[in-house]
Amino acid sequence: AQFTHTLQQCRTIEDIQRSIVHPLFTGLIDTTTDGCLAEGWEKISDRQSHLFISNHRDIVLDAGLLNI
Repeated sequence: AQFTHTLQQCRTIEDIQRSIVHPLFTGLIDTTTDGCLAEGWEKISDRQSHLFISNHRDIVLDAGLLNI
């Protein structure tokens, strides 16, 4: 019921990311890991596209974590 209500309040992709995806992934990190550390983001230019390559099969999880 709570998820349905939250989803119905979302009007944009950003609303979904902020209200559903971000809490889901931060909860996942908090309950299943000792943490998630990312370094070097300042070296990545926001003026061009980048391709991130993973060596395992959890592609959806990778994309979600990169957006946190």
